Amino acid sequence: MTGNFMYDPKSEKYFLIGTNKDQFLPLWWDHGEPLWVTAALKRKTSYMFFWPGCEVTIRGHDPTFCDAYSKVPTIQEVAEALDTGFNLINNATADMVAVYSEQPDYNGHKYGPDDDHTKMALQDIDREVGKLVDRIQNLEPNEKFNLIIFSDHGMTTIDTSRTINITDALTSEAGLYTTIMEGTALASVYAPNQEAEDRVYDLLKNFSEHMQVYRKGEIPDRFFYKNGPFVSRITCVADLGWTILQPLSPEFPKKGAGDMKGYHGYDNREVDMRGIFYAYGPYFKPGSRVDHIQAIDPYSVMCDVLDLRPAVNNGTLSVFEPLKATSPGRGNTVLPSVLNAWLSLVTCLLIGKSS
Repeated sequence: MTGNFMYDPKSEKYFLIGTNKDQFLPLWWDHGEPLWVTAALKRKTSYMFFWPGCEVTIRGHDPTFCDAYSKVPTIQEVAEALDTGFNLINNATADMVAVYSEQPDYNGHKYGPDDDHTKMALQDIDREVGKLVDRIQNLEPNEKFNLIIFSDHGMTTIDTSRTINITDALTSEAGLYTTIMEGTALASVYAPNQEAEDRVYDLLKNFSEHMQVYRKGEIPDRFFYKNGPFVSRITCVADLGWTILQPLSPEFPKKGAGDMKGYHGYDNREVDMRGIFYAYGPYFKPGSRVDHIQAIDPYSVMCDVLDLRPAVNNGTLSVFEPLKATSPGRGNTVLPSVLNAWLSLVTCLLIGKSS
């Protein structure tokens, strides 16, 4: 997935997350293979709680169970899902369980990453994860299973004093764009033809010292983005903490009645954009660590934990070698401090059994 909001020039369809029915069309989803589809191909069972996209049939497959995402789950709902997941794994009903908690992301957007509301949301999840770890630790050695805690992004502070309004430039002439997706951290300008693309690029490339402007082929390789079929002809990326305003979204982004205080989607070299990856269980070596992994990498290690052949992807398994237990079996391990507030504002939890 290359964005929460996408446009397909061929079909003229829109992907508007949480808004339109066309977001569930196979054309958006079948370019990739989520873990539950990889699991289904080997007849492994997967239970998904509040996980965006689990209700979509992807490449002809569905998870065993999907409690579809419909709203920000409460901490009580997350706790109940973790309890259910533990029992599903422990009684061998499920091979993997995934639980998505959006409270840190929601509070990070609304109040900012350093606000007490956000810290409290992280503490709530930390407490529930702690209860889960205690239950796993109390299992017999041959009953223990693996727990992975990860996020898809970080969060940084934004405010109305740092804005880049490209509205006038893109409305100065007719026919410069078909549509514009996203805003804030980046803006995707879908130009209707080469002439319009050239003109948009000329208008925007030096528009602001706090914004980088890329043609599709010029997008940095480190984004693992430019070859996506729905990526626009022109992509504008704001500097960390700056907000792009554009003709279709000319107002500063809101969360409820107030201005947003936090956002993500900036250059992945920025420390504030880093997420987390913690792991616990017989697959992993206690106390081990690596300095850096990319968001494209965890899929490979999850497949390895579940003894699955991963689909072709841009990630690598070798980065996890220092984390792997050197001895076979399901021995005891110790989980480090589970969540650090400055590391992540979206927390996802995955429970998986090794084969």
